[in-house]
Formats: sequence, structure tokens, C-alpha cells
Amino acid sequence: GQKHAPASTIGFYLSTDKHFDENDYFVGSKDVNALNPGKTATLTFEEDIPDTYPPAGRYYLGFVLDYDKKISEENEANNNDCYFDTKVVVPERGGSHGGNNSQCVCSNYSSSSFCDDFDSYNTGYLGTQSACWTTWSGVVGASGDGVVESSNGNQYLSIKAGGTPQDVVMMFGNRERGKYQVEFKMWLFGGHRGYFNVLHDFRENASYGEHAYEVFFTGNGTGYLRAEGRNHTFVYPTLQWFDIKQEFDLDNDKVSVYLNNILIASWKFSSTPNSNRDFMKRLAGMNYYPADAQNQFYIDDIKFNKVSSFTGNGVEGRSEEELPAIPMQEEKVLPSMDMAYYPNPASNHLIVEFNVEQTVDMIVELVNAMGQTVLRYEEDGVQSLRHEFDLSDQAAGMYYIRAWAGDQQMVRPVVVTK
Repeated sequence: GQKHAPASTIGFYLSTDKHFDENDYFVGSKDVNALNPGKTATLTFEEDIPDTYPPAGRYYLGFVLDYDKKISEENEANNNDCYFDTKVVVPERGGSHGGNNSQCVCSNYSSSSFCDDFDSYNTGYLGTQSACWTTWSGVVGASGDGVVESSNGNQYLSIKAGGTPQDVVMMFGNRERGKYQVEFKMWLFGGHRGYFNVLHDFRENASYGEHAYEVFFTGNGTGYLRAEGRNHTFVYPTLQWFDIKQEFDLDNDKVSVYLNNILIASWKFSSTPNSNRDFMKRLAGMNYYPADAQNQFYIDDIKFNKVSSFTGNGVEGRSEEELPAIPMQEEKVLPSMDMAYYPNPASNHLIVEFNVEQTVDMIVELVNAMGQTVLRYEEDGVQSLRHEFDLSDQAAGMYYIRAWAGDQQMVRPVVVTK
């Protein structure tokens, strides 16, 4: 400038958009010496991202001049739109293979609530260290048992294919009444597959079990849940921990499964993977198994709780009554609703078009892998909708398009690249 500039301080922030202010995520500051007219200063900024914020994602890095407002200026409104185009990647906390360190260890699988985060165990075979775990064969402490591994100060359960596939079961005590919520975190590398199932019946030391349903992670960011003779598809992120939540209402014969708080499906729990016939409403256990040679995945932070009711779930916390479960891959479920979206993968923009046979209120949302609605558009009293989403501020990754036409709903995965 043309005037002497006194010493000041620059505040550095992370933001999801290109406008920066004191409400964004502060990461540090840098002092600037006083400057004579026409002079400039060159700065180097280096700071660790705080452990507690922001949440995992991609952010613009920007700075606010005189962020603590110690200098009186003629124009105070032009200090905050300075940023770098390359986004900063904030990873999931806890290292590349870690959950948290809450020191949960399951000692009695008949309890109304228990948890297991593997941090209290010695590394090595799992089954000899816990009364809640066994293997399909009933043999623990040998090849075929799960293995506790450690990385970056955190421990987790490793399931891999090999000479003798690891095949472990967390027992749930053969519950036949009540409501239960089971949660855990899962990690997969790109190209590696994963698998787990929930059991109606399991007999330790007898190599016998009856599946309630099965969940397959196919290695390319997509997967499917097999129940009642149907597949319910979903997308999942790789190279980060993601959440699986299962809600079991045994009194009303219902189960719902969510990935990162997005509903995959709800159905009759007493059925089996390949049939909707009534088998039994017993919740016996959960089985992690490498279904083929490409299986390699990690499990952490398992929580089992008996509850009196279930909290709201799905996009923006809608209840299941407000947000009915619709299988994601089967168009025949919604014969009167037709949707197209392009391009896929998308980069800077995404066009969504859909129509129905009668006039209804229409909504379309873009939902990220954490279950957060990042973009939304709606029109009332129409038979068709066409909208172009601007993706310039969205990070690369897996997303969902979620569309409503009256009481009909459709969900489709889409990939955003940068």
C-alpha cells in the first residue's frame, strides 16, 4: 500500500467454502512485522491440524489479515477472501488403523450392554483373551482365530484370508426379545474385499450356524446386503474408518442396517439371506470371515446396547416413518418414478432429472459418505424435476443422490472426482 503498515497478525483457517471468517476452523497464526510503503513480507506457515476439529474431509486453507482486529483500517471488509486452491485433506483421527482408546473390553456377552475396542488386549490371537469371542470351529488361539494388530498407538481386529481363513464370531447370547443396537467401525484398502454376517443360530464347537443376513464389500467402493433373497446395494469409502449400525427390534421382527448413518435396508429379521420365510427371531452373534482370497479388512469399536427405542436415523435425522426404506438397486420397486443423472463420475457439475406420473412435491439431495446433506433442491406440485448441482466446493469421493417424489424415494451412488 501507500501508507506505513504497523505490525499485525494473520490468522489461518480451514473452510469448506472459499469465504473465510472467524467462524471457520482456526489452525494457527503468524506475526507480520511493520512494513513501509510499497514493501512486502514473505511468510512460512507450518502448524499441526488440531486433534479435535475439523471433522475428516477436504478443506480450503485460507487466511484472514489482522484477524484479531488490532489495526484500525479504512476498509475492514477486505481482509478475509484469501485462500489456496489446493485443498487440505484432514484424515480420520486415530491413525491409519485406529478407532479410539476408550479401553472397552467385553467380558460377558449376556450383559445388556458391552463394548470392545481391542486396546486392552495383547497383540496376537483374539479368542484366548476374551469370553465374548470364539471361532466358527470353536478352536481359539490358533490359525483361524482373529488377530489383534496395533498401529499408531491403536489396536484393532484384523481379518485376512490365508492358509486357514480367520473365521471369528462375537456371541450375543441368543436374544429372542427386546430392542438392540449393534455398532462397529470397519476399514478396507482399495481393492480389498470384506464380509460379515449376523447369525440366528450358532453352536460353538459344532461348526454350525444359520445366517440371518450377509453383507459383502466388493473391493471397489460398492457392496450389497443379502436378505430375504434380495440384494440391497450401497457404496462405502476406502482408506478410512466408516460406521456400520444395526438395529434389531425382535419384538416386532424387524432389522435396519445403516452405513455412515445412511439406511441400506429394513426388513423382517426372522428371514434368511436367501428366503423371506420365517426362520427364527433369535439374535445369536456376528461373524467376520474372509469370503475369498481378496478379503482383508479391519474391525474396531464394537458396541452392543439394549435400548428402549431407536433414535432418528438417515439423512438429516429423519425417522423411518418419514424416510421409508427403499432397496437401492431395484428399479421395479418404484415403477412410476424414473431418474437419470450424469455425468458419473462427476467433477464440477451433476445434472439430475426425474419424473413421475402425477403431480407431487419433489426433492433431490446430494449426500456425502458421512450421511450429511451437502446440497439440496426442491420443487412443489410438479411432475418432473431437472436440476444442475454445482460441485466445485465438494471434495472427491463417494456420494449418494437421494430423490423424493411424494412418498416415493430413490437412492443412487455417484462418484465425484477432482
